[in-house]
Amino acid sequence: MILPTEIMASPSILCVDNQSLVGDVVFKFFKSNGYLVDRAADAQEAWDKISAAADRFNVLVAEHEMKPFSALELVRRIRDTAYVGRIIVHDATLTGME
Repeated sequence: MILPTEIMASPSILCVDNQSLVGDVVFKFFKSNGYLVDRAADAQEAWDKISAAADRFNVLVAEHEMKPFSALELVRRIRDTAYVGRIIVHDATLTGME
């Protein structure tokens, strides 16, 4: 687990999840633990935010299965930028819950 003290000044996390319930849980977890958190509803929105300012985020937390492309494709794209933060890809889905 990444603790706030392990992240340099201006800790900022980008949470990417196309399922609003899962995204809300992840967002609220980090927010309640003192992080600055931004959200992206899908991989394209995350890519737009990171490619515009690669140094804005210390951590990217992304759900594996997203549209219009997967988190793995997002990671491939990010590797070609100046992004140096940590990347967490998870596979948390809810079925029949929404």
